[in-house]
Amino acid sequence: MHSFYLLSCVGLASALVPQCHPQLGEEFCPSSQAMSNEHHARYEEHRKEYPVIFPNSTTQNKVLEETLFPELNKARVEKDLREFTDPGLFKSRHCASKFGKLAQYWIFDKIHNITARSVDVRFIRNKTPQSSVVIKIPGLSNNSISIGAHIDSINQYGSENGTIDTMIAPGADDNGSGSIVLLEVFRAFIAHVTAVGVLQNEVQFHWYASEEIGLVGSRQVFSDMRDKSFPLRATLNLDMIGYPGEGADKIGVQQDHVDKNLTAFVTSLVETVSNYVSSSFRANLAHTVIICPDLLSPSPLYRAPFMAFKSPLFTCNYYSNASAGNITCGYPCSDHASAFRYKYASAMVGESAYIKTYPFAPVSSNPFIHTASDTIENNIDFDYMMKFARLALAFVVELGDYHFE
Repeated sequence: MHSFYLLSCVGLASALVPQCHPQLGEEFCPSSQAMSNEHHARYEEHRKEYPVIFPNSTTQNKVLEETLFPELNKARVEKDLREFTDPGLFKSRHCASKFGKLAQYWIFDKIHNITARSVDVRFIRNKTPQSSVVIKIPGLSNNSISIGAHIDSINQYGSENGTIDTMIAPGADDNGSGSIVLLEVFRAFIAHVTAVGVLQNEVQFHWYASEEIGLVGSRQVFSDMRDKSFPLRATLNLDMIGYPGEGADKIGVQQDHVDKNLTAFVTSLVETVSNYVSSSFRANLAHTVIICPDLLSPSPLYRAPFMAFKSPLFTCNYYSNASAGNITCGYPCSDHASAFRYKYASAMVGESAYIKTYPFAPVSSNPFIHTASDTIENNIDFDYMMKFARLALAFVVELGDYHFE
């Protein structure tokens, strides 16, 4: 997620500089609340003229629970994230560093290692050296949905000797977590399409470049879509989904620069994810006594076990006891805002550290982002990341086969 003070890809300077870089576009200059309100008003007027109706219930629960959720592999997610944040491979993934382009090729190679299918994978160039990676999986209709996460990282304090290439910015949470979960979701989704055949809608997977310096990669991706024949009906953004803070039972759902109806649908999917129970946690208690965590405790660190007896089928909601909480940035803080800018229905989910009770939250409650300390060891909870993986997979499966009006 990008903040108000960023490193420029223009002059490749490593000093802390203000965000305003008009040569890259107006998104590099912080907008006033009045301008933000104007953008929201224009979007709502557009939606009145061109409404998009989203499902009021889910239809793919059975295939998700029995077939697809079990395909998501936490150990593989951890392995991929360790590689993506390995300082021996990437000191940073900053868009202007020599490692920035390596990050896009790393994603590209992973995609080709995942599937033997011929998929449409391309680089989308922008005004920075780093390109976005976009996959398109065809559908039966002329409608399209997408899901995305940004691949770049940043250290807002620069580097000791003043060069971009020596900057240490592992970006495990921001946003290695989103990038790697997206990769795992793609792996499960492409297996699903291979098994069941073409779905109703085209499904796109986006790994955005250059988010940290002002949403540059995603802005180019959504700008390029304006004249395409396949209308984009919905897009979901994943940004910072590895640090639960004090709320491992919460998934943050963005409330500004998003489509209200799509956001309501995404919120409903949180419940679908929460109700999923791995088959390994089901037991016939006619013969078995099982111990489950006390889900009412506020933190997984303090959950006391309790005994369950005398039920023909007892299920522990161990996999994901999550509920939704609201996130509000107060400015275009991540790539969902690029879609919103071009009047596409967008939504975003993020970690519970963003959830605040007052209207405008600070950039993040995660103390490690945009520093050399944004590492797996400091702030990543892989069980928490898997909740977002299930949510993201539910999003593409439900809307991938939905008949838009």
